[in-house]
Amino acid sequence: MTHKKKIELLIERVQLIEEAESIDYQEVLLVQQPKRLILKASTVATDEQIDFSLKELHKKYEPLLSTNNQNLFGSIIHLEEDPFTYQVFYFCPDLTIKNEDAEILPAGNYLSYSFKGDYEQRKKGIATIMNYLTTHSLHRASPFYESYLIDFHETNKPEEYVTRLEILVES
Repeated sequence: MTHKKKIELLIERVQLIEEAESIDYQEVLLVQQPKRLILKASTVATDEQIDFSLKELHKKYEPLLSTNNQNLFGSIIHLEEDPFTYQVFYFCPDLTIKNEDAEILPAGNYLSYSFKGDYEQRKKGIATIMNYLTTHSLHRASPFYESYLIDFHETNKPEEYVTRLEILVES
């Protein structure tokens, strides 16, 4: 990795930490998101398999993923399974990619819920969003997307993890 790439990575990490400090935690927010492309795994994973699945997916698409965007990853949560299962993905800056693993997350209004700490808070976040949908007469138009903004790659302290849940909504 060149010095320039290392500096870009450090700048991105600082920006991420600054963003994490300004997040309204445990609040449901209505956020307008642009069209985004994800490269997703073709299989689902359990909680214990997420890290391995991310590594495999990154290895498969390493040439397409910017080395300074490695924090931009997450999973599609499959609520129909108990316990939940996850389909990991990486956000990809190139919206023109077309293959079996590429999926466009459409532009639109998303409900967003961020939490700090361990992943056990996920169920509370999902329940909070579902309640918000009902009380505001909104309809879910996508699965839940979970983005790991700060996780065990950046810190070994679970209380410092930052996770964001999102779903596309319609009136």
